[in-house]
Amino acid sequence: MPFDTLSENDRDAERWKTSATPDLDTLFTVFSNELRRETLFALQGEDRALSLSDLVGRLEGGTDERIRTSLVHAHLPMLEEARLVTWNRAQESVEMESFPEKYHRLLATVDRTA
Repeated sequence: MPFDTLSENDRDAERWKTSATPDLDTLFTVFSNELRRETLFALQGEDRALSLSDLVGRLEGGTDERIRTSLVHAHLPMLEEARLVTWNRAQESVEMESFPEKYHRLLATVDRTA
């Protein structure tokens, strides 16, 4: 199927799969959720992977089990697909990938306003 016949959603999906770094729309989707923002802020500046338990301990907003479940089933997979974190399911550890340089100011702005 030629690219120009794809629907807008299909084009977005194709861009998502082939891009080496997340695009601005992806980052806005990531930043639209408080738990995902807080996860990135908790991982920022860490020089090693955090265990899932350590990460959950740094986050607020509910019971530990509720946060853990939400991270494992929704937020960490999304952050990994956006190439912002590496989520090792077997070891239950997560670390931040290098954040795209061109979006550092955006991350800093979101961090100050959160």
